Amino acid sequence: MWLQKMPFIVKLLLYVIVFLFLSLFIIVALSLMFEPETEEISGWVYTVGFVLSLVISVAGGINIENNGLHRIREQAVAMKSNIKVIGGRIENILLQLDPVVERQMKHEEDVYLKVSRNDSKKYRHLRSLGEVKASLSAYPTLRSDETVMKLFSQIVKEYEDLAQAKMAYNAYAAQYNSGVKSFPVCLLRSVKKEPLLDYYEDPTDEQII
Repeated sequence: MWLQKMPFIVKLLLYVIVFLFLSLFIIVALSLMFEPETEEISGWVYTVGFVLSLVISVAGGINIENNGLHRIREQAVAMKSNIKVIGGRIENILLQLDPVVERQMKHEEDVYLKVSRNDSKKYRHLRSLGEVKASLSAYPTLRSDETVMKLFSQIVKEYEDLAQAKMAYNAYAAQYNSGVKSFPVCLLRSVKKEPLLDYYEDPTDEQII
């Protein structure tokens, strides 16, 4: 994973250094194997050494970066799963909070969420942090209820965790999508098409503050 985080120019320089050292090693090895008594190294040894070094450097780089990208993709998938889990916890808290808020508001003359009595049915269940905040703002007496405020604190914490999970997933997706397009992985991708990760976009996202 550390290789994907490097700037392209640094990564390219690293590959060049590896290529040169590997070429030197292979050329010396070939010379000792096939021309142990010759003082000058033949041209074919240089050619074979450079070609082998290039193939090994590119293949090794693709393998290392591809494995790193695979781990990044797995982390992104795990983070997306966490988003669903947190969403389920939020729904559970809303289900607990909804009847408590409704009971507290039965004695109020105003209708739930400040709508007409005929339209109140569509709002009878809390569906988001925004509606919880609207309820607390419209009915200050709710703030004196310990159960309501405890559940409110829990749901705010869950929305904070949800926002962090979404940002983490998008960060992994950006790193993965950038990595599969970079050299030398792009050489493999031209043969084996790997789908990019979709960014997490939710138009119903809540503002925590």
